[in-house]
Amino acid sequence: MMVAVINPKKQQTLLMSLQRDTPIYVNGQMAKLNAAYAYGSADSSIQQVEKLTGIKLNGYALINMGGLESIANSIGGVDITSNLTFTEDNMSFVKGETYPNLRGTKLLLYVRERHFDPQGDYGRQMRQQQVMQAILAKARRHVSTIFNQSFIDSLSSNILTDISWNSFSSLTTRYRAALNNIQSDQMRGTGAMINGQSMQLMSQAEKDRVHNELESALK
Repeated sequence: MMVAVINPKKQQTLLMSLQRDTPIYVNGQMAKLNAAYAYGSADSSIQQVEKLTGIKLNGYALINMGGLESIANSIGGVDITSNLTFTEDNMSFVKGETYPNLRGTKLLLYVRERHFDPQGDYGRQMRQQQVMQAILAKARRHVSTIFNQSFIDSLSSNILTDISWNSFSSLTTRYRAALNNIQSDQMRGTGAMINGQSMQLMSQAEKDRVHNELESALK
């Protein structure tokens, strides 16, 4: 999961990734953060994210991989410099090499990879943020495409959101400058096996740090 704070006053955007294997408790039962959706759709996910970060969210946009691919394809792909060397499904990436106009299946393979990454899901989070930053930066230059109503309608099967069309439209003006300065961060924990499940335990110090970073970005 990723929390995005777009601040027009500071003209900056913060992307904060939350670990999918963070333990949460729903109705007294332990589960992983990425399973929160199954306990009550988007509302349950938002509640758990708010509880974990101590931050009230103003809205959400749940985008599946098909939606991410459609957005990248619509702007002609994005330029990505690989942060890892790996081969998946006969498609190879070399660390430090730049892949111009990355899109489609190859983009999805890059952003999904975690099995060959020594950092596991944390490495995948970095690639997700990298691709999201590239999309946001390029989208700023293609606002007529990204925020066109017909295009948003075409993504309806891939995006679930409580953000109104007017709010999306305002990104073309009020929030556009904030996409010039995109910063990224991660909530990092310690691996542990609990009831046979691999979990990432977050210290209170790390929770406080993430809360403070998000709160500062909102001011």
